[in-house]
Amino acid sequence: MLHETTRKWICRRAFVACCLIPTLLVVGAVGYYHRPWRMATIGQQLSASLRAKVSLGQAWQSRPGVMQYRSIQVRDARTDRLMLTADCLQVDRHSGAHTYHFDQVELPEAGLASLLRLLETQLVTSEFGEIHFQIDQATLHRDQASDVLNLKNLHFHGKRASDRQAQTAFQLRAQAEYQVEGQVLPLGLILKCRSSEDSHHLKIELDLKSTALPGWILQGLIVGGPIFQDAQFQGVILWETDLQHTQGQLRGRHTNLQLQQLLSQSSQHQWSGQAMIDWDQLGWRDGRMVEAEGLLRSSRGSASRSLVADATKLLYCQMAVELGSEPNIAFDELACRFQMGAEGLILWGECQLEPAVAAGQNLAQPSISRCLLAMQGVPLLWQSKYIVPVAQLVRLATTPTHNWTLPATREAQRLAQVLPLPEVTGHDSRTGK
Repeated sequence: MLHETTRKWICRRAFVACCLIPTLLVVGAVGYYHRPWRMATIGQQLSASLRAKVSLGQAWQSRPGVMQYRSIQVRDARTDRLMLTADCLQVDRHSGAHTYHFDQVELPEAGLASLLRLLETQLVTSEFGEIHFQIDQATLHRDQASDVLNLKNLHFHGKRASDRQAQTAFQLRAQAEYQVEGQVLPLGLILKCRSSEDSHHLKIELDLKSTALPGWILQGLIVGGPIFQDAQFQGVILWETDLQHTQGQLRGRHTNLQLQQLLSQSSQHQWSGQAMIDWDQLGWRDGRMVEAEGLLRSSRGSASRSLVADATKLLYCQMAVELGSEPNIAFDELACRFQMGAEGLILWGECQLEPAVAAGQNLAQPSISRCLLAMQGVPLLWQSKYIVPVAQLVRLATTPTHNWTLPATREAQRLAQVLPLPEVTGHDSRTGK
């Protein structure tokens, strides 16, 4: 039989080992789990994983290697612009694979661009051999409008090649529908990616040949996005990025383009009518246009007298008729083929003329009439004979000044930052300056 002192010694140590220490461990674990800075720490870890700024409402580990997140906001790490919000996100890390599973995602108006930036960052910088993105439903709302784009069952899967010199292919598909004015229109969305591990370049192709996508969805993806926000695009868009520089190309057609959108909001000119642009080539680098070539067509519209007059002064076009006193000039055909780059802007007129008028012009090719604007086959405006400096286009689209300088307005500055930079040795082909 143990002595009473021995029994007390055993009981005390048993109490410490079986009661006090487990209690302190539980209290410490609960306190550590509910520490005030816990969400900030987990948010920083997820931010490092996504290469973006992430804020969270709740987070917990459901099983080993699997984290659950609630009330997520993802912002661009450089601009702090909102990229997406989500109700729930599950992140699974197992055997060199990284899986992100979103349930309901809300995207801003330029949300498609935000989603692609998130994907391109993961593809170029991720250390995981396999990457999976799954979004049950993503919704894009147009600001101050009822237009909605729904992307359902969006799956993205990428697997890096074992050979570091080999290129790895990725592909994203989604079931999409576009809701506008109470109508639901199905869309097809195919995105193909190709990454080169040795150079950390990413090439992305957005195939819209069988689908006309609303222009506001493409804001942030193509140069001059606000101009085409009310139009529709059908064709192919290509990007290439290394996270420092981004360049892109576009081929296809913009339809339902409002001519007034080609002018700035502060412009005193009026240009009414719907147009379409067939793009042979539209290229840009880091948000600035490099080259543009295509055909602008419109029918049954009108242009203000001041716009036509400035087209003769700034774009060196030639009037075919005398301008009257009427404020607007009606036309039934606008056909302008254009080519723009660092050397300047070149315009060709392709309006269909009356046979007698065309015969009087001695045209080498009847299909190229040199007429930019016509009314019932009668020319109103002839094309320019010269290469036009790009700065003249800025002056025409904004508020022209009385001298040869650019207008000192923010709209003129924004437009000048998008158009091609002129060559250092470039000069005005008309004046020689």
